[in-house]
Amino acid sequence: MDVAHAALPFCSVSSQGSIVLAGDHLQLPPIHKAQPPAGLEDMVGSIYEYWRSRYSVSENALDVNYRSNDTLVGFAREAGYRSTLTSQSPSLRLQLTAALPSAQPANWPPVLYWSPEWSQMLDPGQPAVCFVYDDGRSSQRNDFEADAVAAIAAILNHLGQPTDVPTFAAAQPPPLLRCMDDDDATHCVVLDPEYLHE
Repeated sequence: MDVAHAALPFCSVSSQGSIVLAGDHLQLPPIHKAQPPAGLEDMVGSIYEYWRSRYSVSENALDVNYRSNDTLVGFAREAGYRSTLTSQSPSLRLQLTAALPSAQPANWPPVLYWSPEWSQMLDPGQPAVCFVYDDGRSSQRNDFEADAVAAIAAILNHLGQPTDVPTFAAAQPPPLLRCMDDDDATHCVVLDPEYLHE
């Protein structure tokens, strides 16, 4: 949540009240259409970073990651997270209920590009996958990325593993939604920042 959107709920806190801010200053900040004024970056960034940098509020870091395996947590440590950060499930892998398809499934959505590389990216033998491609130029909306995510979700659905696909940018869901039939077990969960703080 950015500083501007935090102002209203903060105003409702009583003089004896307290606030707990949970955040991660190493993740991407709120997206703005213009660069912040010089010297006022904290005023238009996240409310967490505002209190952290402007008032030196002490932090209590959580040192156990419950969602990622040790390969991903190790990458996070290299990216600047605390050396004490560990994985609750260091050997975590995808638990697939059927073999990944090596050829295009018969019921493959016609609007999606098929590639055997989609299955290779889901191989449980790999602790992590980095998908790199020549992006050129894109804004908050990237049709190629949306279609790639929809294709991977379609494979999981083909295996009988319902999949939720969260997206935090309002511009991103339409390509995902057009790739998924109403009776598909794959869902697109839209987490639009404009609605999250209402």
